[in-house]
Amino acid sequence: MFPNEGDNVRLVPGDELKLKFDQDGVTKWKSRGHIVRITPEEEICLELKSSSKPPDSSKFTVEFVWKSTSFDRMKLALKVLLKDENSISEYIFFKILGYNTSEQYLKSNIPKQLSVPGQPELNHF
Repeated sequence: MFPNEGDNVRLVPGDELKLKFDQDGVTKWKSRGHIVRITPEEEICLELKSSSKPPDSSKFTVEFVWKSTSFDRMKLALKVLLKDENSISEYIFFKILGYNTSEQYLKSNIPKQLSVPGQPELNHF
């Protein structure tokens, strides 16, 4: 079982973890692995990259390997927003940045029933 004492880490299959076994302050074994599944009892099944067998112990140090992919994508999107003046309208750009802008309205006829053939009705209340 992996205790999550007040941590805001949500583990999902595909996440990478580092396992380490220390004895008398010396690292005897370590490996990385990806979460294959999480059981209903919250046991975590890892597929380890190391070819050596882990020691028979229940005292491992577990570290979450942080991946920056989603943050890199957000950073790139902000760069595009800043540098490409055609990426967004001037009104929306200044509204997002918190400037006082005069409201803009668009005339459009929105249908009362929104639907896609073969799919359930949208926005049904």
